[in-house]
Amino acid sequence: MKVLKVSRGQDYVRFSLNVELEVSPGLVVKSDVYGDFTKVPSLYGDITRIEDPELNNEYFLFGKKTKYVEFKKMYNDLFCEEFNSFVERTDKVILKATYGSFENTIDTFSKRAQVEIINEAWVNVDRVTDTQGKVWIKSNKKAWTLISHLQDGFPKAQLQRKRKEAAIDGCYYFYENQVVKELIRSL
Repeated sequence: MKVLKVSRGQDYVRFSLNVELEVSPGLVVKSDVYGDFTKVPSLYGDITRIEDPELNNEYFLFGKKTKYVEFKKMYNDLFCEEFNSFVERTDKVILKATYGSFENTIDTFSKRAQVEIINEAWVNVDRVTDTQGKVWIKSNKKAWTLISHLQDGFPKAQLQRKRKEAAIDGCYYFYENQVVKELIRSL
C-alpha cells in the first residue's frame, strides 16, 4: 500500500476562555467558555467563525461560590424574573464578550460590510435544480460559509436544512435558494 495524496482540510481549533461578569454589586457570574473556531475566507480577508460555544457558569454571592440548585431556587424565590431568563441574559453578555475577544468575527464589521460578505458567499454557493424546477443550495463547504455568516451576523436568521429522499448531484441536504435570497434581501 502507498499513500497517494494527503491534503489539509479546514483546521478547527479549540479555544478556552474565562469570562467574569459582574451582574450587580455582590453578584458575579464566572464562566468557562469552550468551543471551536476556524477561518472562513471573504472579500474582507479571513473571518473568524466561532462554533458551538459551551458555557459552564458558576454563580458567586459576595465572593462566595454558590450551589447551582440552591442559587436557582433562591433566585426564583427572590426575583420577579425567572432564573432561565436571567441565564439567557447573562449568557448573551458572556457570548458577546467571547466573540469580542477574537479578531474579525462577522459581527465586528458594519452591517453594510456584513451584507456584502453574505452576498459574496451567496454568489459562490453550488446550486442544483430538482425535477420540479425548484432551485436548491447544496449543503456543502461553500454553503457552510454563507450559512455561518448569516447566523453569526444576524442570529435571528433562521434557516432550515432539508433532506431529500434521493441524492441530487451527490448531495442529500439542501437549503431553499429562494428563502436564502429573500432573507439576504431583507437584511
